[in-house]
Amino acid sequence: CSRAARPASRSAWCSEESLVWTMLLDHKDAKWSSKDREYVLHALREWASSPQAKSAANVKHEIIWTREIIGAELENVVADPILMDYLLDENRPHDVGSLAHRYTGFGGYDAGMDEYWYPTRTPSGRTVRQPDYRVTPGAVLMQYNAMDSVVEFLSVKAMLRELPPDLARVQTEVLLPAAYTLASVEKWGWKVDRSVLSDLRATYLSRKEVAKAGLRRFHSFERFEKAYGDFNLDSFPHKVRFFYGYDWKTRSKLPDGEDKFLDLPVDDEFLTNSGHPSTGEVWRAANISNPVVAAYSELARLHGIIKAFLTPLPNYLDADGLIHTDYNAARVVSGRLSSSNPNTQNWPDDLAFWRIFVSRFPDGLFGKYDYSQAELRVLAELSGDPILMGIFQRGEDVHLRTARDFLEISDEEWAV
Repeated sequence: CSRAARPASRSAWCSEESLVWTMLLDHKDAKWSSKDREYVLHALREWASSPQAKSAANVKHEIIWTREIIGAELENVVADPILMDYLLDENRPHDVGSLAHRYTGFGGYDAGMDEYWYPTRTPSGRTVRQPDYRVTPGAVLMQYNAMDSVVEFLSVKAMLRELPPDLARVQTEVLLPAAYTLASVEKWGWKVDRSVLSDLRATYLSRKEVAKAGLRRFHSFERFEKAYGDFNLDSFPHKVRFFYGYDWKTRSKLPDGEDKFLDLPVDDEFLTNSGHPSTGEVWRAANISNPVVAAYSELARLHGIIKAFLTPLPNYLDADGLIHTDYNAARVVSGRLSSSNPNTQNWPDDLAFWRIFVSRFPDGLFGKYDYSQAELRVLAELSGDPILMGIFQRGEDVHLRTARDFLEISDEEWAV
């Protein structure tokens, strides 16, 4: 720390007690000589691969960074405060800023970074505010990172007292080892055939135009577009006015005498938090045989696939045609793994999408694997229920056995 922090370098910062230190490795304000930079990388490689216990917030990201920048494997990570907080309560935010408020006296420590957050357009087309570390002054960035470390360390100490032993095992035996696998999968990526992707998008755009032309055959839809212009499938006011005869501004049905178009009944059970009717419940509120609703349903399905998958997907491809999606172990409340940037786990139910992905190897093949009733097997193991464990030990189908027991069908009757 003292070597790196000499005034001439201005590339490292230490607390007075030297309990926390941080440095700029690749930054406009970093002043390393090539010799000093290599010295630091060598020290970090030794530390990363040492048996010393380590904690890391968002451990998967740190594994990737250590592999790519330092050139070493991050060994013996025993805790990730984000994963720990997720195990304690999956329904709350788990970012380091939230941990600071929850477990330390340093809530709001990152307020000084606000002026360095800028609007950024994501590959999916959304605009979000993100920090730009390249333009953040080095002194500000180092103290911010040092406080990150303090908050993470204090959070881990606090949660070690709260985390039950069984959940602690989930972290050490499942989530932390999985982070290394996910880091490798993200690095390898998915190979995409650009021409197949382009052709599939053109096919869906053509199908969307056919579906929209079909919807325009209905007099109610024709009247709507004559009054309000081209129907915007992403416009909530358009949808509630057309389906319900509902005015979004006044939050009420249109008065008598105005064209209410399809005029479906507004069901109070299906109101959004803001008090508007939920267009997601159109198909429940209307008879499924309603031809206008059926035609709109198909159009909206095609539009959603184009918008969510086929249009943004090319923006995620690297120079080699690979997608490096982000796998999230602490995102959804169900405890399942999720993915983002882009979402590669919830593809449309269309086998044509399978052709987008190809092997990167000559004559390569894809393998598809799935666990058999994984959640129920875990339930049997953790609960020790003798009936459930017996079903799996005998190789029975748990769903058939459940149906048999529910219908009170004996073994003799089942054999017949």
